[in-house]
Amino acid sequence: MNNMADKRLVSKLRKGKVRAFDQLFQKYSGKLYAFVLSYTGSHQEAEDITQEVFFRVWQNRHNLNPDLSFNAYLIVIARNMILNLFKKRAQSNKYVWHSKHSASLTNQTEDYVIFSDLRHHAHISVEKLPSRCKQIFMLSRKNGLSVKEIAERLHISPSTVENQINKALKLIRKDLGSKEMLVVFLISTCL
Repeated sequence: MNNMADKRLVSKLRKGKVRAFDQLFQKYSGKLYAFVLSYTGSHQEAEDITQEVFFRVWQNRHNLNPDLSFNAYLIVIARNMILNLFKKRAQSNKYVWHSKHSASLTNQTEDYVIFSDLRHHAHISVEKLPSRCKQIFMLSRKNGLSVKEIAERLHISPSTVENQINKALKLIRKDLGSKEMLVVFLISTCL
């Protein structure tokens, strides 16, 4: 009996009868909404897809076959729209993931290049130091020796060691020019 009623309504719908469309909408929209919601988990998406399915039914009303199940026809349209929605979500998620990670990788790479460049300049500044000054400075910064330890190792006075370290820092500061360069230099000499 239900199938016969649907056949009559679909036949009237094919002729453009709005009342037949309204009756089919009243009968199936709730079921269709629940079906879509069970897959999407979103009330808004379920509502949008349900409306779009019935919009397509109206657009294609002239091609409807009254002998086929109207319910099955709705489910096929809705299923295809859900699959398209999932494909869009997957593409969007892939894009978001890629955007986040590529921006992060780009920033890390850029930071590394900048730091490496500054470190290179710092290394050149140290290489320009007079040999004895450079030796004392490197024992202090690179090897982490105290003024006393350097003085004992090189058989010189602690005040000479301090003077050479101060001289090295002044020459490096003058050569590097900016605070950023000096900070990188001080960091890199401890690495």
